[in-house]
Amino acid sequence: MKKFIVLFGVLSVVSVALAGGKEVVPKPEAVVVREVVVEKTTDSEIPSGYVELYYEWRGKSGAHKKYGSKDYLTSNYGFSHLEGEIQFTEKQKIYFEVEDFSPWSSPRANDTWETEETHTDLTLEYTYQHDFLGGMASKLIYKNNDVGNGGAEEATGHVLEYQAQWNLAEKLLNNDFIKTTDFTIAPKIGYNWNKNSDWSAPGEYYYQDTYYGLDLYSTYELPWNFEIEFNLYFTQHSYNRRLSSNENKKKNFTAAMELYLFNTTKLVEFGQTTLSFYFEGGYDPYTYSQRKIFAHDVLASSKDDNSSYTLYALPALRLDYQATDKLGIYFVAGARMENIHTTASEAQGFQFQPVAQIGFKIEF
Repeated sequence: MKKFIVLFGVLSVVSVALAGGKEVVPKPEAVVVREVVVEKTTDSEIPSGYVELYYEWRGKSGAHKKYGSKDYLTSNYGFSHLEGEIQFTEKQKIYFEVEDFSPWSSPRANDTWETEETHTDLTLEYTYQHDFLGGMASKLIYKNNDVGNGGAEEATGHVLEYQAQWNLAEKLLNNDFIKTTDFTIAPKIGYNWNKNSDWSAPGEYYYQDTYYGLDLYSTYELPWNFEIEFNLYFTQHSYNRRLSSNENKKKNFTAAMELYLFNTTKLVEFGQTTLSFYFEGGYDPYTYSQRKIFAHDVLASSKDDNSSYTLYALPALRLDYQATDKLGIYFVAGARMENIHTTASEAQGFQFQPVAQIGFKIEF
């Protein structure tokens, strides 16, 4: 009897140990399954990106500047803007942008070309991130600018450009006051050509430009939702024709600066809807040219200045509705104030122009 009791006790202990072992075994299997799921959701080969579409209307400017016998900027107009970016592998992405301009009203007989232009601009960019030379990225850019009003001055400009880019943002200022989010240095080489629809005047409207240079793109985040964008463009041009009637040269060096200040401040937030005050402004751009290619009078054939700039400010109210986690819809209403076609010698062409914009952005 004692032997039976001892044997029964031993078997009970073994049974409990085996049963306990069965409970422990599934635990590491569950951990392994969770790890596999995480790896799939973070797979860099899965395409991601965004698509944004908006329409912008710009009303009749509040002030007009007369150049000679023509009235400048008298018609309101609008344009649709479509852009998107697709990161289809860890190292490759493409960006596209399409803008289509059209007037809202028929221009008067004395209006200049800017009041009556109808054209479409296209930009395509392909970027590949390399594993050598300090993380260099190669970018190939193509631009197609269809400019004109259907008459003899209608032309199509093409740009094909290659850039070698290095983003040094992580090595620069990053503290509680300022954060460098982009600081890209980009040597470039490109070719720009223009063909006019009026082949009877190829010497007047047809040109080629082979160029090379260096670009800098940078953005900085500041406290209270302020952001600064600062860009520089240094370019050496070589043309197939002289620059202007008073500049009998085919080579030119240009330096351009873009400086923008952005701010978005939330005013009211209710549910999925947010009303914010939005501001942007700055130089768009300031350009210096070795040769005199800018004029006080935008209609003049002769050029008499080496620099030109556009200075603007755009305060607005912005209404955002977050329809889903991936889809946002927005409406913007404001006024754009700027000096246009302004040479360093004389500020002119100030205008006040109402602006309205409606659009959406979807991420995937």
